[in-house]
Amino acid sequence: MLEAKKFDPKKLAAYGSVRKFNPDEKIVREGDSGDEMFIILQGKVSVEIGDITVGEMVSGDFFGEMSLIDDAPRSATVTALETSLLFVINSTNFERIIAWEPVIAIRIMKSLSKRVRELNTEIKNIFADQE
Repeated sequence: MLEAKKFDPKKLAAYGSVRKFNPDEKIVREGDSGDEMFIILQGKVSVEIGDITVGEMVSGDFFGEMSLIDDAPRSATVTALETSLLFVINSTNFERIIAWEPVIAIRIMKSLSKRVRELNTEIKNIFADQE
């Protein structure tokens, strides 16, 4: 496997901004259009689909990238569980970042792949439980 080069977070900072979210504040809502992605710098958020909490994310995790990639509405609601600082990247800057630092695209693809594999396992387990 090719070794991915490290990217410079200071250089990345020029392509976004930091926003603070308070506990119980909705960051994105399922079904809304999305033109930003978020990287959690500090704090914890919950991810809900409908009325079901499907997970939590912490510092270093990111979300919102799917809407930037496929221009589809948000697939989940994300709510701050505690005071959280998020690095926000809009769609224009997302494309610039990917062109400038392909290693970020690789990280996003790996994360998306991991999520799909986890969903496949969950689906398999649901069907196995029904037998």
